[in-house]
Amino acid sequence: AQAGKLDLTGATTSAGGALSANAQGALINDRGHLSSQGAATVSAGSLSNQGGQIVSQNALSANVAGALSNQGGT
Repeated sequence: AQAGKLDLTGATTSAGGALSANAQGALINDRGHLSSQGAATVSAGSLSNQGGQIVSQNALSANVAGALSNQGGT
């Protein structure tokens, strides 16, 4: 997925293979579950994962240009 702002609050998003989530602005995964069976790449202007999960069965790469909030997240 690619967007200016990607809000996955409370959502369950999974990929059977590789996963790529890109947001020019904020990527919000508060209380959400973002997972992949393959490699996962997350790129965002800012990332909020409060109480959320970002998991991969393979390599996980995160590129965040600005603020990163992972309070209570994994």
